[in-house]
Amino acid sequence: MIEKVFAFHLSKLTELILKLLVMQDFATEIREAVHELHQQIESTYLAFRMMHGIISKPEYSWILAQLYYLHRFLEPTWQADSTLAGLFDLNKYSRLQTIQADLNLLVNGDMPAIDPTTQKLLQQTSAMYQENKYSLIGVLYVLEGSRLGSVYLTEPLMNALSLQDTTGAGFFLCTPEPWYKDWYRFKESINQIDDLPQQFEGIKYAAVKTFEGMIELYQTKPA
Repeated sequence: MIEKVFAFHLSKLTELILKLLVMQDFATEIREAVHELHQQIESTYLAFRMMHGIISKPEYSWILAQLYYLHRFLEPTWQADSTLAGLFDLNKYSRLQTIQADLNLLVNGDMPAIDPTTQKLLQQTSAMYQENKYSLIGVLYVLEGSRLGSVYLTEPLMNALSLQDTTGAGFFLCTPEPWYKDWYRFKESINQIDDLPQQFEGIKYAAVKTFEGMIELYQTKPA
């Protein structure tokens, strides 16, 4: 009898330890899952031209519009879900108005059409969300997390677009100071999801599929 009780408690302790390890290592795991993809996207056609200050206004406007279509689905879907909205406030950090303002300046509001690659990524994202709402965490991790490296784009983007200030490239260059703290809290709050170990693979899968879709987009040479 004692052996059975001991084995039961040992099993529960092991389960708890494994759960804690997954929770504590979430940020590292998901970062490692997209590490190679992150390196790949830097060598894509549009990302390379953006980082080296040789992207044209039509090219920049095109990728900006595709990001707009992605955020137009992500933001209201996220905010309509009370669980997700409680993790990170996409009303506070909405990108839609910023992108629209950039496009108004760059192309006078003449929005480039949605690309088939963007449409495919949107359909995929919607399907993942319908299957598991937590998958949007992986999507957000890629789309919003990319802002961490935007500081390196300031000079090349302003030069390429002939901007006197960040107006016109606000999506990449204008990140309010509180964002960094709230983004850190977001990653910490993910650890508080009760069934994180069960959701983890779905979140990681969504992050990888989103990154793959973004690579395909940035590899495009707009006509």
